Amino acid sequence: MSFARRHRTALILGAIVLLSALARAAGSQALTAPWIAPDEMTYGLLGQSFWESGELAIRGQATAYYSLLYPALIGGPLALGDLATGIAVVQVLQALVMSTVALVAFGWGRTFLDSRLALVAAVLSVLPPALVYSGLLMSEALYYPVVMLCLAALARTLVAPSAFTQGMLLAAVTVAAAVRLQALILLPVLVTAALLDAWFARSAATLRRLAPTLLLVLLAALVGLATAAATEGFNWQTVLGAYGTVAEEAPGPWRVLRELVWHTGGLYLLALGVPLLAAVALGIEAARDGERDPDVRAFLAATLAYSAWLVVQVALFASRYVDHVAERYLVTAAPPLLLALCLWLARGAPRPRAAVVAAAAAVVAVAAIPVRRVAADTAAHDLFTTLPLLDLSDAWSPGGARAALVAVAAALALVFAVLPRRWLPAAVLCLAVGYVGISAVASRDVARFSEREQEKAFGTAEPDWVDRAAAGSDGDVTLLNSGDRDWPSVARMLFWNERIRSVVRLPDASAYGPIPQREVSPRPTGELVDAAGRTVTADLVAAPSTLLLEGEKIAESPVTSEQPGASLWRAGSPVRVRQRVEGLNANGDFAGAVRVSVFGCGPGALALTLLGKSGKPVDVSVDGFPLTTIRPLPNTLWEGEVPAPPYADGTSRCVYELDGHGLVGSTRIEFVPSP
Repeated sequence: MSFARRHRTALILGAIVLLSALARAAGSQALTAPWIAPDEMTYGLLGQSFWESGELAIRGQATAYYSLLYPALIGGPLALGDLATGIAVVQVLQALVMSTVALVAFGWGRTFLDSRLALVAAVLSVLPPALVYSGLLMSEALYYPVVMLCLAALARTLVAPSAFTQGMLLAAVTVAAAVRLQALILLPVLVTAALLDAWFARSAATLRRLAPTLLLVLLAALVGLATAAATEGFNWQTVLGAYGTVAEEAPGPWRVLRELVWHTGGLYLLALGVPLLAAVALGIEAARDGERDPDVRAFLAATLAYSAWLVVQVALFASRYVDHVAERYLVTAAPPLLLALCLWLARGAPRPRAAVVAAAAAVVAVAAIPVRRVAADTAAHDLFTTLPLLDLSDAWSPGGARAALVAVAAALALVFAVLPRRWLPAAVLCLAVGYVGISAVASRDVARFSEREQEKAFGTAEPDWVDRAAAGSDGDVTLLNSGDRDWPSVARMLFWNERIRSVVRLPDASAYGPIPQREVSPRPTGELVDAAGRTVTADLVAAPSTLLLEGEKIAESPVTSEQPGASLWRAGSPVRVRQRVEGLNANGDFAGAVRVSVFGCGPGALALTLLGKSGKPVDVSVDGFPLTTIRPLPNTLWEGEVPAPPYADGTSRCVYELDGHGLVGSTRIEFVPSP
């Protein structure tokens, strides 16, 4: 017998992994990573730090725990020196890592399926649009196959609960938690799966043999909580890292119930309906009649327990932190549900009446989701399966997109409930084609959205423009976050520019995300000081162009379509703000109040160059006292100065207000001290 015939299954399986990896890696090259802020930037910065210093830090500063193994996976390529090349290497590596889920799906499936159906499950597991995350710096790339491995280990433990299998299960859960703390949900999944297995078997024998592990998990959780609670300054982030804020404030019950319904519908859409209903149908039969096959019993217990707990976990998280269905956190349920689809086919596609009722309930859950919760540009990073709805919303209307969504959900339920069994293999082929099509749409849209975000942050400038401009200067760069540019741009600038070693922020700027930021405020004379009264010292400072600093401007990035540009300053010591402008649009236009704060305000004048786009007057005041009214002619430049108040002696701040009664353009708003 030839080598190919002896190892035919292994060769086919290897081809599945390789072809999937090649396809995903090729598609990833069109993406502009990092895109999802601040998550991708955080993982990338942590990975660089881990490989360079062995610490999980951001530019040498401690931050909340996010992951250990994922930064370790991607940090090597990113630490090579050329970030663009490093990202391309990571994309290829992640495409291969995510595609290995096919190996786990096949290996687990072979315990209760024939080789042919196990291979079908392996193919299906690499088709969902979730694998588009392989092109981004997101922990899903590693978490997706690792969770599948944990569930397979859980099933094996239920079948043969020896000390070895229980130890391997706990080791697998530990590895998963080192990838992402969301994996802690596997602990209640373990308990629930053991109970389901006992129910399906009509026996508590396995449950009794698992008792030591269950008690160990419980004791470890109690000891960990007690130890953390005894620590000075305890909060939930001490235990759960960056995810700890989920537990700090309980959301209202109605909001949680709403999110549970929406995310149940979200899981149904993620699985394209039939796989989820197949798992439910098999679970109903096992609960009603029992299940004699221990491998099937363990598989169903693990899959159903994980799917249920995952929906609960994500719904709780979403009830506090997101305003849409958080599909991204549900994607690890897809591979075991696709295995359930293959098992359902092998069992003759049973359709108990309760499963048909569940199908109707799933359609209702989908219908309950507002379309803006599953189809929005701002939520595209979390909703790859429903990205095609964006096109429908644009082409038709939100109402039309919603009708299409419900129609698809109902059609999937009908396929499960009434399609003749002889046609079900064709339905599985259609499911695979649907996954491929949605993946293609997701790749296209992610490429478009990620490029747009990069352009929004940097315009025509190179992302590493700060490093380039600082190449001939000594010292590190401090990034000043004033809130005039959106918070993702802070993460992007930090990621792309290694010379930026610290971030300081003004009190009204957002501190969102894990990036360490020291809060500072300007004194009336402009020196930046923190809460302890310490002044900020820096050789170089990158700041939004809405701020003028004391020192020499050595480079700047242009205004973009949605936010002001930025400048790199060779700053004095301490760092001092001379002027801040608030209320302008990114292009310099305004149609209401513009606030100009001049620090260390002394003799001089506010120089203005205005364009009277509407021909309406502009009232000017300083410190609340009216000074003058400027009347620029329509579409005509007006140049002039508004003098400083007579009491300005350089020891305090002056605040000018420009109140435009119509649309006004500006090309210069700058306080010029007297010679």
